[in-house]
Amino acid sequence: MSGRFAFKKKQRLLKNGEFAKTRKKGKKIVLKNFRIFVLTNNLSRERLGVSISKRLCNAARRNRVKRLIREFFRHNREKFPKSSDILITVADAKPLIQLRDIETGLSGFFKKAS
Repeated sequence: MSGRFAFKKKQRLLKNGEFAKTRKKGKKIVLKNFRIFVLTNNLSRERLGVSISKRLCNAARRNRVKRLIREFFRHNREKFPKSSDILITVADAKPLIQLRDIETGLSGFFKKAS
């Protein structure tokens, strides 16, 4: 997959240290089903990391929710803060079944982030 909606490796938080740094030093935004941490980087691009605890649901549900969040990010990348590391942690995965559930849940992020 290439083009405007691609989600390349350089656009991801990959290492535990990157996740930990974003969680520790980033600005925290609390939503109903999500906790979002935003930390400015000097890479001139947005990077996304997604975290879901094993205690919330089984592996199939966790992977589906992560795919949906990444899909939301791909289609709304221009709305996210520029040059930032964004870590989205899921607080409750039960109501997150379809993309529109993710869109509804994360739409509050743009209001709080601006």
